[in-house]
Amino acid sequence: MMSRSDDAGRTWLKPWQVTTSPIHVTVSEMRGRRVERRVRLMPHIATHEDRLYLSWVRGGEERSEVAMLLATSDDKGRRFSEPIRVHENDQARPTFTSMAVSRNGDVACSWLDNRTDVQQCFMAVKPYG
Repeated sequence: MMSRSDDAGRTWLKPWQVTTSPIHVTVSEMRGRRVERRVRLMPHIATHEDRLYLSWVRGGEERSEVAMLLATSDDKGRRFSEPIRVHENDQARPTFTSMAVSRNGDVACSWLDNRTDVQQCFMAVKPYG
């Protein structure tokens, strides 16, 4: 959901839906106990000039459907571009995500990922444009 104020926060537009996503549940065994974890959207928002950047983690029924996505808006969030996946590898499992936009508009997304059974830091950079 998103809302916007055009008067320094005195009033806000009625919230509107930007996207929906299923919640992916991972199940593992730890010390003889069943542990369930839910992958949540974890949205991040940033701006550069008149462009709005939004990233989030999309869940899914299958683990292979979990992905970190990025979309942009050039009309103050009324409409967003079709989201793109920020990582190339289908085995990526993005958690603890972050996003930043540089002064020239390059977008950097980072996440922790345990696709090799060891938690590692990964990053993707999208040049401005």
